[in-house]
Amino acid sequence: MADLWATIITGSNDGSCVIWDFETRGIAKELRDNECSSPMTSICWSKCVNRILVSAADKSLLLWDVMNGKVIKRKVLQKNPMQACLYSDSNLPYK
Repeated sequence: MADLWATIITGSNDGSCVIWDFETRGIAKELRDNECSSPMTSICWSKCVNRILVSAADKSLLLWDVMNGKVIKRKVLQKNPMQACLYSDSNLPYK
């Protein structure tokens, strides 16, 4: 994949996320999860730029590994969908 600092990520109404490459002006990677087909409400890169946290209108949160395109963690909120997020990496393992 392209230099992650030369990319932008967008969320779609079908639940997918697209990583765009500024240098090639094309799609670098598409992230899609079969369990989430609701519109994306918020996307946030991690500081180490290889993970993103995504929230969807169906109240689901997805933590993605950008490099392998797989969901690391999935969580469904009990009340309202998340409208904004701030993701901070730590050295703690994900559970």
